[in-house]
Amino acid sequence: APKSNLARFQCIDPAARGLGEARFRRVTRPALTRTLVDLLGADIAGDPDVQTFLGTLPEGSISAAVTEIGEEPPVSVPMALLNVSARVAAMADSSSTLRGRIFGSCVNVTPVTDACASAFISAFGKKALRRRLLAGESTAMLTQFKSVGGSEGLNLVLMRLLMNPGMVYHVELGGTIQNNRIRLTDYEVASRISYGITGTFPDDQLFAAAADFDGDSFDDLIAAGAKIRASLLCPA
Repeated sequence: APKSNLARFQCIDPAARGLGEARFRRVTRPALTRTLVDLLGADIAGDPDVQTFLGTLPEGSISAAVTEIGEEPPVSVPMALLNVSARVAAMADSSSTLRGRIFGSCVNVTPVTDACASAFISAFGKKALRRRLLAGESTAMLTQFKSVGGSEGLNLVLMRLLMNPGMVYHVELGGTIQNNRIRLTDYEVASRISYGITGTFPDDQLFAAAADFDGDSFDDLIAAGAKIRASLLCPA
């Protein structure tokens, strides 16, 4: 419930805000399903084949501590992501409506331009990985698109993002080290808040707060999280 979920973000010591342990946490299967719904749409995430592939993933539920989920991924994880990404690409190929939803309206203009691919890489990549892509990552994906171009090139990039470890792990590399702990970055804090409350990636307001983070105070991120909680408790 939103009330119980919010309690974990009520830090008594302001200096402890945004601090996390130096380990990966796996995205639970329900959270991954919700993420795919928000990324691709309920019809794609609810496709019987996609659901079958997701069902091969471990549940990944946590009752007390993140250490309950081992850091070594089972073999089923990369295979499930491969199958999901291939199915999603095939569904996108079958419908101009789905392609427009995933890649943007520019995808239905021939030929697909580099600008169209770049816009998709930036927007979809930020949501899928819960952070802004590094320049090298964006360049590599655009190069992959240009290697074949058109719909096939976009499908390759889509599959690459859906198979990224960041889809199934909360990758928290952090910034500075403080008292032998890694201080989380702005986007990592935003992701923790969002998944803790809604079970999916940050909304536009949380992403904006992360982008405007000044490196010191997490107040804007916490305020954005409080608004999400309020909207869940008191929907319009």
